[in-house]
Amino acid sequence: MRLLWGLAWVFSFCASSLQKPRLLLFSPSVVNLGTPLSVGVQLLDAPPGQEVKGSVFLRNPKGGSCSPKKDFKLSSGDDFVLLSLEVPLEDVRSCGLFDLRRAPHIQLVAQSPWLRNTAFKATETQGVNLLFSSRRGHIFVQTDQPIYNPGQRVRYRVFALDQKMRPSTDFLTITVENSHGLRVLKKEIFTSTSIFQDAFTIPDISEPGTWKISARFSDGLESNRSTHFEVKKYVLPNFEVKITPWKPYILMVPSNSDEIQLDIQARYIYGKPVQGVAYTRFALMDEQGKRTFLRGLETQAKLVEGRTHISISKDQFQAALDKINIGVRDLEGLRLYAATAVIESPGGEMEEAELTSWRFVSSAFSLDLSRTKRHLVPGAHFLLQALVQEMSGSEASNVPVKVSATLVSGSDSQVLDIQQSTNGIGQVSISFPIPPTVTELRLLVSAGSLYPAIARLTVQAPPSRGTGFLSIEPLDPRSPSVGDTFILNLQPVGIPAPTFSHYYYMIISRGQIMAMGREPRKTVTSVSVLVDHQL
Repeated sequence: MRLLWGLAWVFSFCASSLQKPRLLLFSPSVVNLGTPLSVGVQLLDAPPGQEVKGSVFLRNPKGGSCSPKKDFKLSSGDDFVLLSLEVPLEDVRSCGLFDLRRAPHIQLVAQSPWLRNTAFKATETQGVNLLFSSRRGHIFVQTDQPIYNPGQRVRYRVFALDQKMRPSTDFLTITVENSHGLRVLKKEIFTSTSIFQDAFTIPDISEPGTWKISARFSDGLESNRSTHFEVKKYVLPNFEVKITPWKPYILMVPSNSDEIQLDIQARYIYGKPVQGVAYTRFALMDEQGKRTFLRGLETQAKLVEGRTHISISKDQFQAALDKINIGVRDLEGLRLYAATAVIESPGGEMEEAELTSWRFVSSAFSLDLSRTKRHLVPGAHFLLQALVQEMSGSEASNVPVKVSATLVSGSDSQVLDIQQSTNGIGQVSISFPIPPTVTELRLLVSAGSLYPAIARLTVQAPPSRGTGFLSIEPLDPRSPSVGDTFILNLQPVGIPAPTFSHYYYMIISRGQIMAMGREPRKTVTSVSVLVDHQL
């Protein structure tokens, strides 16, 4: 289970603030129809004994309430609350939000007499504009096969999920259109289990073409999703041809002398091996699918018990590249395309197969730095997190990872060289201190010894509006699982004598605020979060 959650904001509360009292609102930037909206309300800089009562709700910018009101009560000692606003279809329709011509916005509003009397505002309300989406959730449509004959029965199923990708029970509208775009079926059903399955028969007189099955939430026009299938006279092949490379990738480095090898297999649908001849040709293919055929690599091989083996030496391959003026260093990012035609004997029937996923690579490993932070905090530790995988996608354990870290401070620089091996799941975490004067960090990371994968990353310190930074680091860099307690350490950096008393934090998962809290400031303050299935 992948956990998508984050620390949305952390800021300090100054006990001796001289600012005017304020009411703060926090919420996701998009309001989805039928999905409760999480709203955080906080009273900031209120004097002791101050109490604020009010309510929050959604409204049309042109007037009209779009949701029921939710009351709140705050004080200087209990200064934040997390609320949930319902967004029912009936209220959204009645407030006229669907009548807006442009992309609709909706206002999140807080209302309280305190805003006029104490915060010195002109009205009792304050608010913020949010985007509104009538999309109800996610719908997936599948058919049992991609091609059908006229007169054949089509079996399909529809998966209905809510905004959090969890099963949803709702009314769905399903339509079927033929190859001319004419609707041949429409039904409205209720999914009590989030999965709906049904079938229909294609008329015998149907012309060949592409048909479409569409599904949407009945009260959500923006939730429409569809899938396509072909209707044509389709005859099963007499036998099947498979092309299997010895390795899932081709390592292209000057010192590599390995041959390019693949196996070809042909069998009848009932399992008997095919006797005949296999004709194979090769091409270079780019990301757009454009092919440049390699002359001189065409092969003709006899099938023995339905199998044959093809091997291309380094010299043969280099000679084919020379004919099209391409060097070995130009191959990275391209794929080797292989096409085989098998002619059986003595019947003379022919079947074909293609291989399009054979990539040229410069290393047997891939190196991913996406979990490494894109900013640094001067005076704190920086955590480098890397994931190393084999090109086949499997975990690369016990692989040496070398890091060259250049610390830049003005015109001066310092280089740190660090080496560590990956753990059992191909991960490595390296922490090292950043001096207070460093403003930029340049990382050069390599994984593997013989043909290493290389990645570069440059991170900079964000501009500070004050005298210091706030360092936020996990106690354990590994991804948490359900049931674990995730701990974050908070520490002010570069502040000689912090005067604030508390840290405030908010946890977000899948675009919703799941929790708000505060922790008293210590030398190192820890925030503990229990990871449950909601995260």
